[in-house]
Amino acid sequence: MNYEDRLKRIVGHNDIFWFNIIKRFIDEMYENKDEGMTNLEKLYQNKQKFSDFTKKLVEKQNDFQSVKDEFFAEKNNKIVAMEIAKTMNYRMHAENLSIPVLDKFEVKNADNPQTVLLAMGNGLIEQLTSDGYVDESKFDERIDLVIKNAKEFMKENACQNIDNSFIYYEDYSNGVFNFKLYFSDMIIPLNGQYKVIRQLNAYFVEPRMHDFYQLSISAGPFKYPTEDLKTGMIDLTNDSITHSLDTLMKQLMDNLKYKH
Repeated sequence: MNYEDRLKRIVGHNDIFWFNIIKRFIDEMYENKDEGMTNLEKLYQNKQKFSDFTKKLVEKQNDFQSVKDEFFAEKNNKIVAMEIAKTMNYRMHAENLSIPVLDKFEVKNADNPQTVLLAMGNGLIEQLTSDGYVDESKFDERIDLVIKNAKEFMKENACQNIDNSFIYYEDYSNGVFNFKLYFSDMIIPLNGQYKVIRQLNAYFVEPRMHDFYQLSISAGPFKYPTEDLKTGMIDLTNDSITHSLDTLMKQLMDNLKYKH
């Protein structure tokens, strides 16, 4: 199979734009086209990196050398290899878990390599993500870091009420895993108006591999301000959405266990 056929397997037979620009990159940057294609196939295993690569190709069509230096220098190839290995570890470690899926939810493919499970149904999203190894003594610090990064994302996307976006709820245990639960509200501008997504997050450390996980259920987006839920507070009595998230999360946590 020549390198052009290999490229078509990545970009698809009908995507002429991306085929042409990536082919031009390989033609200009590599005397050995097979070497260039092999580097590209390795990069493609990390979907986020590959997406960043294609964006840079468009931005720097007159400076492909800088794109090659950024994504395919020897040190960057090592970084890509390490990230692929980390992704494989996320998946391999998570295979030890029996992860429940809520009734009538459909499991979806996830682009993020850290997402172990993504399922949708009834207007809700269930998700399990891994953040890799953590020393259990650093569990609270890792939670703080995850929340800090989430708030940075909100800030970058012009969200409202960022300082009060996370609310500690409770500790919970199913006898195997010990969880810390936080509600979060992301109030984000969409199509000229603000929308709010409420999410219940359960953070835990898997004690065998010492991996950090975030199990979450989210509802929305709802028009903001809204009477459907009470942002910035936890009201299980008068807020049916928050009560529902709490009930469903308890079902998930109670049924999360090891396969063996």
